[in-house]
Amino acid sequence: MMKLIDNASGLADYTAATFLRNPFERQIVLSSIDVPTRLNRVAAFLAAEIDSNS
Repeated sequence: MMKLIDNASGLADYTAATFLRNPFERQIVLSSIDVPTRLNRVAAFLAAEIDSNS
């Protein structure tokens, strides 16, 4: 599946859908129009999830 991703927007969407457990966080990411903002939100949510599991 990762081979089919050819842009940053698709990477953000795939990562959010696959790795973010919280549906509210996924919705925030997927509804962000600006790609850099979307990527930053994915990174922030993933970092928070990693921190909470440490």
